[in-house]
Amino acid sequence: ATLAIADIDGNGVVDALTDGLLLLRYLFGLGGDPLINSAVAEGSPRSTSSAIEEYLASKMPGVDTGGLPETIIINEVSSSNSSFDDEDGDSPDWIELYNNSNTTVDLAGWSITDDSLIPAKWIFPATSLAPNSYLQIWASDKDRTGGGTYKTLVSKGDTFRYIIPTSNPSNSWINQGFDDSSWQQGSGGFGYKNNGELDNISTTVPSGTNAIYVRKLFTVNDLAIMNELWLDIDYDDGFVAYINGVEIARANMVDQQPNYNAVTTTWRENTDFPSGVRQFQINDFQNLLINGENSLSIQIHNVNSTSSDLALIPFLSAFYLGTTNDGIEPPAELNYAAPSLHTNFKLSSSGEELTLFDNNGSQVDYMNVTAMDTDNSMGRSPNEGSILYFETPTPGEQNPNTGYLGAIESDIVFSHEGGEFNGQSVELSGAAEGEEIRYTLDATKPNQSSSLYTSPIIISQDTVMRAKIFKDNYIPSRTETRTYITSNTHDLPIVTLVSEPDNFFDQQNGIYEYGPEQNYENSLPFFGANFWQDWERDVHFSFYEPTGELGVALDAGVKIFGAWSRANDQRSMSIHARGRYGFGKLEYPIFPSLDYDKFESIVLRSSGNDWMRTNVKDVIATSLMEGSSLEFQEHRSAVVYLNGEYWGFYNIREKV
Repeated sequence: ATLAIADIDGNGVVDALTDGLLLLRYLFGLGGDPLINSAVAEGSPRSTSSAIEEYLASKMPGVDTGGLPETIIINEVSSSNSSFDDEDGDSPDWIELYNNSNTTVDLAGWSITDDSLIPAKWIFPATSLAPNSYLQIWASDKDRTGGGTYKTLVSKGDTFRYIIPTSNPSNSWINQGFDDSSWQQGSGGFGYKNNGELDNISTTVPSGTNAIYVRKLFTVNDLAIMNELWLDIDYDDGFVAYINGVEIARANMVDQQPNYNAVTTTWRENTDFPSGVRQFQINDFQNLLINGENSLSIQIHNVNSTSSDLALIPFLSAFYLGTTNDGIEPPAELNYAAPSLHTNFKLSSSGEELTLFDNNGSQVDYMNVTAMDTDNSMGRSPNEGSILYFETPTPGEQNPNTGYLGAIESDIVFSHEGGEFNGQSVELSGAAEGEEIRYTLDATKPNQSSSLYTSPIIISQDTVMRAKIFKDNYIPSRTETRTYITSNTHDLPIVTLVSEPDNFFDQQNGIYEYGPEQNYENSLPFFGANFWQDWERDVHFSFYEPTGELGVALDAGVKIFGAWSRANDQRSMSIHARGRYGFGKLEYPIFPSLDYDKFESIVLRSSGNDWMRTNVKDVIATSLMEGSSLEFQEHRSAVVYLNGEYWGFYNIREKV
């Protein structure tokens, strides 16, 4: 019986080069001539595409390329996601189901699996899926079947006890049982602003206040089902927070329990609420909290006595594995999404088979999820039901009507890896048969209208070259980037940054620009300017050793970095390796003296307030701690080129 089923073309012989190829093409969603070309044995009884598609559809339940079946289908899958976050702020893989029937289906007892030997690997809870509706399931291995609730235990509008200290209070002020009855009462948040109103500040303190100590008692009754706890806080400039006398979070402060007159290590601007809110996950909370009354204590500090503002806007929120009367519904600005479904398995980015079963154990749908690049997806054509690749995933929405048959796996090869260059031309290769290379020389990413590569590219000046491989009906390759420097030679390492010019220099959205005049103050440090915004743009980062060797090249994110030094003409920048750019870490010994070589982010520092003076003062100061057994920021001096233009001397620093 097995032989008869596997004999797809019906010639009495099971052949991997014919029957096997037909099966693979069918599973990939091919139909018509692309399904049968060079894959049917001569004289076979089933030789037309329609005959073979009909045969396979009858033998393989859940695999249907002749239109969408009128049932629940596996509609779209992403096995390498970095663009869509779950309720925890993570970006796991995901699976989307779609109800293509005209009746609501209760998925209770249904199951989905990545292992055909375990059909009921992950079982759905009671979940109603209406006709023409979508359901996103995170393939995260977190094994959550819905239920549970988010609650906010301390909110910005609550009444707090607070003091503006003129001396250090008792060290016990952070403890749950401390008597704060003599302290003032006020609604959160707290602070002042010299020029204009500070958003979401209910309790205003005098201008020039250096510190505020606040306390809030809150009640927990269902600690046993509390699963996670977070402090969400908007602050200007630094703080230390405690629960029941134990520190849980801090920013920009030193010393175990800072003095009342301590100032922050750096400056932080309270921007448009809630965009400035920073979240701290609290670990070991089961040992910090008690069922009953608990205390949250926070000391907020200023950067100096002449600072123009001070702000503290705190929230404490938890996730419970069930219903609870603790706390209140989280404020909308915290964006705590409703709990979602999470499988007990992850998807392999190199390929995975998914099978959906109903509550009777019958197979309903199947999808062979093949390897795909980060933030691509594969799914069903809404018109034909065939399997396509999508360059832009659409969870919760109809899949695009057009997609791709696959993704290009070829890689661009440069005849010279960039950096200092004294040659005449650069050759590009790597395209397979049927593929073509297109390139640009103006720092923009290539598209199908860009110059077609046909011969070596002449290099006569500092040049940025970006190249990409294209093929009809296939997702293009990743953009590869190199910078060729002909105008200078350097004894220091070279960093080259390449980004779409508008990302840096567009008047409205460029991160390096001042922006529209009405948006920023007309005095140092030009608060409100584009370079004060917490904007991140994509960038290609390359690091060349003094020998000329390319050490590392990767796509990353870039932000303007620093405090008042942002107003300098040469601005500091932070570089962030993130999964959505294709590289979760910068993996290279960029600081040779360190015993680790993996970094999530680094800083290109223009020396802050020492800019255009010695340019090395803070490097020298921190390097004094080398060999002391204390942690310190390592550095490496380099020259930087931005979009092929010399951008000056920078110190590469570890980001802390």
